[in-house]
Amino acid sequence: MSGRNAAPPGRSGAHFLRPRFAAEIVRSTGVGPHDLVLDLGAGLGALTAPLAATGARVIAVEREPSYARRLTARFADWPGVRVVSADLLAVPLPRRPFRVVANIPFATTAALLRRLLDGGVPSLLRADLVVEYGVAKRLTGPPRDGAARRVAVRNDIQIVRALPPACFRPPPGVTAALVVIRPYPLSPAAARRLTRLLALVDRQPGRAVRKLVPGPVAWRAVGIDPAQPAGSVTPQGWRALVMG
Repeated sequence: MSGRNAAPPGRSGAHFLRPRFAAEIVRSTGVGPHDLVLDLGAGLGALTAPLAATGARVIAVEREPSYARRLTARFADWPGVRVVSADLLAVPLPRRPFRVVANIPFATTAALLRRLLDGGVPSLLRADLVVEYGVAKRLTGPPRDGAARRVAVRNDIQIVRALPPACFRPPPGVTAALVVIRPYPLSPAAARRLTRLLALVDRQPGRAVRKLVPGPVAWRAVGIDPAQPAGSVTPQGWRALVMG
């Protein structure tokens, strides 16, 4: 699913945000003139236009060449919009603080979330993403594996609203959701310690946490039973441990 407001012929499997809902999403983000925003999978600019209207600097990333050409033509006179014809999974990400507001192609969801949220993009301030509702529920539920644990420990993830099929043209077969993701501020030292800890947990999720983290630790103070399996510690517990 991609942030597009019209369905050009020959593009199968695409569902395009209706302009009304694209505008509502942008208003909910609070994006303003001082923000740098990436619209990943920009399509024909359903989100790009209202984002640019806020005064933000917008980088619209679109892999489909025909869409990229049409985006370039549409926003030729918008000085705050830069169109980049590239794969959203490979395009270089800004080093300066930036935000993402995007209705991403569903097929890229898992890979893009790993890229943005797994600790490798310290300049990301916030991401407002349209994803499948089932994905949104998994993101906000208990982690099911190591990858989900790393994302949950490092990020605050909230479902803002459901987006029924009628929000798109043509309507998809599933409900979508808008999720807001805010990375937790971690010092470089805390981030490194967290990376080491979670790697140990991935390898030995059934081992007692006191065996993985030796030395004097105020386990109870951070809500962790030292005898419990490491894989059962909540994201909040690991965060409190490295930040304490």
